[in-house]
Amino acid sequence: MPTDRRHARSARPAEALEHYLRAAATRHGYLAVALADVCGRLLAGTPGAQSIAQAAPLVDAARGREDLRVIDGVRGDQPLRVWSVLIGGISCYLATLGGDPVPPHDAPVALNRMVAAAA
Repeated sequence: MPTDRRHARSARPAEALEHYLRAAATRHGYLAVALADVCGRLLAGTPGAQSIAQAAPLVDAARGREDLRVIDGVRGDQPLRVWSVLIGGISCYLATLGGDPVPPHDAPVALNRMVAAAA
């Protein structure tokens, strides 16, 4: 009989997203994880995710010294990584601070499943 490896579950999509991102942070050693829209608004994340959500669009398209200053202020001495993801048909960013350089490979599938449950 298969066992469910998830410890925290929720039928509410917003809460399920938070649980998933916290588990991903633990699994990959991230200090923070954010799901952000293209304007840098935090859609879901771990504690400390607000600033990396705001920086995500800048990381994706850093254009000048001011952008780089903002990015450096957010990341400190930790790597800040940003990946474009399509969630529920909407362009978003998955941003991580510190930890594993590889994104959670299952993130787009898992996040889309949770968003679809809200529809």
